[in-house]
Amino acid sequence: MKLITKSIMVGAVTLTLSLSSLLSTEAAGLTDIQNHPDKAKIEALVDKGVITGFPDNTFRPNDTVTRAQFAAFIARALELPQATPKFKDVSSSMRLYGDIGRASAVGIINGYPDGTFRPDATIERQQMAIMLHNAMEQYGDFTAKDRLSYFSDYSKIGASAREAVQYLSAYEVMGRYGTSTKFEPSIKGTRLSTVLSIDALLKYVSTVPVVVPTNKTDKEMTYSELKAKYGEQYLIRRMLNNFVYDDLLSTFGESHFETMDEYIEFAIGSNGLVNYEFYYPTFEMISYNGKAITNSPMVTNSYDERYNNILDEYFYLPMNPKVGQFMIDVQTKSMDFAEYLTSTVKTHQLKQMPYEENEIHYMDVTTIFKGRHKVEYVSDSKVKIDGATINLSGGVKNSSGIVIAPIRELAEKMGYDTYMNKGWHANDPSIATIKIANFSMPEDDRFDLQY
Repeated sequence: MKLITKSIMVGAVTLTLSLSSLLSTEAAGLTDIQNHPDKAKIEALVDKGVITGFPDNTFRPNDTVTRAQFAAFIARALELPQATPKFKDVSSSMRLYGDIGRASAVGIINGYPDGTFRPDATIERQQMAIMLHNAMEQYGDFTAKDRLSYFSDYSKIGASAREAVQYLSAYEVMGRYGTSTKFEPSIKGTRLSTVLSIDALLKYVSTVPVVVPTNKTDKEMTYSELKAKYGEQYLIRRMLNNFVYDDLLSTFGESHFETMDEYIEFAIGSNGLVNYEFYYPTFEMISYNGKAITNSPMVTNSYDERYNNILDEYFYLPMNPKVGQFMIDVQTKSMDFAEYLTSTVKTHQLKQMPYEENEIHYMDVTTIFKGRHKVEYVSDSKVKIDGATINLSGGVKNSSGIVIAPIRELAEKMGYDTYMNKGWHANDPSIATIKIANFSMPEDDRFDLQY
């Protein structure tokens, strides 16, 4: 998958958005690998923080991987120390800047003669082999080699990759492609082939329990040492309408903060509040470590009177509700939406993009209410909810089995409360968040206040 990055200025801080890193961290919830023969290996690397899933709780094993992503996966798997890359096409604003630096510092990646790394290029199998072989060399003297002629297409393997392929084949880190007799050097690497090769690589890496060092500052610690000290630290935000996953342990090394506590408080508290003030509803803080942001002490500790008024009174942030209650948070220009339950926050993705007609917002209600209600199309003015017919003045559409309906009208006729907020400084007045809950919420907010 090509890595797409964008940046927005927030006060004096530039936030880098990585739209390909949006992402489930719970391996047990990855829906498209439940019957996969390599399910255990995938889940092991997801649990280790080497690779992640997507916001719709899929893993997408056949998606391709970029050179930057593969370098990052190896750096995380080997828990390499922080370092700065020297490639002229890898800037500090890039999402995987730190991971690329970690891999380059120990010689796992070397780049091209022109001084570039070409991070966004999709990686080939022979390039994977070079990186994996370089990684193996960090952990011992591996001398076994397979004959190059073991592969019927050995003449197509690049000169720089041939030795690496021979070593990896001997140790079964990489081998023939599928059931063929070929290596297929130019075939693009996938997320599944990444998992299988790194899983094989880790057999030759000594694994010992991580102990939090007493002689290191947070800034000097490896990813694993920080995780042992602080546990998982991840944040899901809506940025430029879409959900973005941020592993705070990984991005801490690129920040100017000296302690992890300071960085977490900044990322979740003051920096998050600034974003709400200027960018909501294209920006939202969805969850922190799987819980609603409003349930985080970091947000509470960051409040001052001004922000307390803005967030509590004007924005009505989602929260983990009481037992038996739920809240759904959708946005009118995004397919990503969140479901707030008592003990967790789940992220989902609509099958159709929402749209607006005559100030009525139409959404994929099949997906929004999935797991709670059976939604069936009846006619252009009627739907069935759990067998009961509901008339909708706003109209109904059937799009390839997906029911599209006026979300607020339908939710309210189902007995739910709804709330809409267009924000204070919204650049596009057609963008709004709509919340649906089985408990009472405030009246819609209209921002006519200035400061």
